[in-house]
Amino acid sequence: MNAGADEPEGGAGPVGPVAAAGPVGAVESVGAVGSVGAVGPDTIFGPALRGLTVALVASVTLVGSEILAVATVMPAVGDELGRAGYGLAFSLFSVGSIVGVLLAGPATDRMGPWRPYLIGMGLFAAGLAVGTVAPHMAVLVSGRLLQGFGAGAIPAVSYACIGTAYPEAVRPRMLAVLSTAWVLPGVIGPGIAGVVAEHAGWRWVFGGLLPLVAVAALLAAGPLGRLSATVGAGSPVAAGSGVGRGARRTGALPVLDAVRLATGVGLIIGAIDRAHDLGAGPLLQASTMVVVGVAVAARPAGRLLPTGWWRVRRGIAAAVVTRAMLAYGFVASDAFIPLVLTDVRGRSLTFASLAVSIGTLVWSAGSWIADRTVQRIGPHRLAPMGACLVAIGVLLQTALLTDAAPLAVGLVGVPVAALGMGMAFTPLAMLVLDQQEQTNAGVASSWMSLFELLGFGFGPAVGGSLVSANPQQPALAKALAVAFVSGAVMAGLTLLLRRRLIPRHLPAL
Repeated sequence: MNAGADEPEGGAGPVGPVAAAGPVGAVESVGAVGSVGAVGPDTIFGPALRGLTVALVASVTLVGSEILAVATVMPAVGDELGRAGYGLAFSLFSVGSIVGVLLAGPATDRMGPWRPYLIGMGLFAAGLAVGTVAPHMAVLVSGRLLQGFGAGAIPAVSYACIGTAYPEAVRPRMLAVLSTAWVLPGVIGPGIAGVVAEHAGWRWVFGGLLPLVAVAALLAAGPLGRLSATVGAGSPVAAGSGVGRGARRTGALPVLDAVRLATGVGLIIGAIDRAHDLGAGPLLQASTMVVVGVAVAARPAGRLLPTGWWRVRRGIAAAVVTRAMLAYGFVASDAFIPLVLTDVRGRSLTFASLAVSIGTLVWSAGSWIADRTVQRIGPHRLAPMGACLVAIGVLLQTALLTDAAPLAVGLVGVPVAALGMGMAFTPLAMLVLDQQEQTNAGVASSWMSLFELLGFGFGPAVGGSLVSANPQQPALAKALAVAFVSGAVMAGLTLLLRRRLIPRHLPAL
């Protein structure tokens, strides 16, 4: 843990003593993968870390492929199984992901990464199998919930492995590699899924991923098993790990707290979706859902989330909240780019898909830029630079909403915002991992993944509600303008938090 952290950063209790040896990623503190002490700064594919790197990349690629492939074929699923529950297939996947994220991180701290990873992959595979044979939409929705549990566990375990097994000097490169793992699914995944669904049926998209789950698990067995061997099975949860007080006393994982938090978030997102109907009944229903959602989630949030998150406390809390705000700002426009290009600007779906794919590639490029500059500039300085680009890019995209503006101006905003996300997310992850004790890296990874999910969940919910209320032109363009501007404002507001990103062991500027 970085020396000089003068206040606790845990969820419900104090963080244990700060290690005098230096950061979590210091070479001498990394013993989980064998003789890592001799590994230099450019060796994530060296003998000591190669297997772990390949396993993590394969797992993230698999999850990314599933998310994009299923989104592509859901219209065909709805044609066969009916549209009732169509939205739940996405919503319950997100709720399940929140639960998986919250449980996998603490479990990794307790028992090492292999068992949480294996359980996550097992649930992911079970969900795919259910989707493959689903006779009606209700069964498919239950399968999507299982997939969400598993899909949430994978990034939490991956971030935890980066925080414990990789020296600090190579973490930016590994984070950039994980970002690149989304490129292949983003570029070719939807196209392949569409071809498979058209010629063989949508069920083959679900079932065809099952062998890949087995391959990913086999690749991960050795590296994650060796990491887990360094953690005593059933060891007590470290103080300040972010697990609730009751869970620390009993040694139990906070399953009910995770479910309650996910349920509360789901109710609030559902209320936002209902708010598009301005009638007295729907507004009353939406208000009730918000009140109930906050009541359900409040106590679990206090136990599971980092101390001071609600006031954006300097350090880890500020870093994870900034991730959520940037995620919201980016997706508030990005989620609707295909709709804008097809319904507002009259371009083809192929053209719109190309714009989204370019954004995916540029995000990865931004991550590699961060890898090469973050050590020199400092993560607390580089992240606000990326946030500036996100805000500028989203504002440029508003030009897509009117025929009076050149199409090229708005299209430039897509890669600009994506570049900013790549440049900001890597240093924000470093700020979290470098300020958290090694024994609590799993909990820190859960925080990062959870706040990212919240940002990516609320951004489309707000825009979607506006679109539902104004589905036709010219009201559609005006509604999307509100969504885009809200995203730019949210990204811009993160600049007010830049001083709070400064690690606690560094003096404030």
